[in-house]
Amino acid sequence: MFKSYFEAAEKLIKLANDAAKGLSGNVTVHLGKIANGDQFIASAEKKDYMMKNFSSYVVEMEGGATAHAAMFLLSSFGLYLMMQAAVPKYSKKISLN
Repeated sequence: MFKSYFEAAEKLIKLANDAAKGLSGNVTVHLGKIANGDQFIASAEKKDYMMKNFSSYVVEMEGGATAHAAMFLLSSFGLYLMMQAAVPKYSKKISLN
């Protein structure tokens, strides 16, 4: 049966989560769904839409291809993202500086 999502290997999720706990500095770690799409999400409205419809805090463009290749090759996969900026909910101007 076709699934519209890929499930990361539990062992790889645990390894990544354990490694993240050892990071120093002002680091917050979130474990959850990562949406995959073909656009940069830069507005509060689109962010809210993704959260409401997919329960995803982040959208990226390459991880889905990695997951699909792993599934095709009958291999395990895990996806670990580092973000350095997020769009404030009511922001009208975006700055990555």
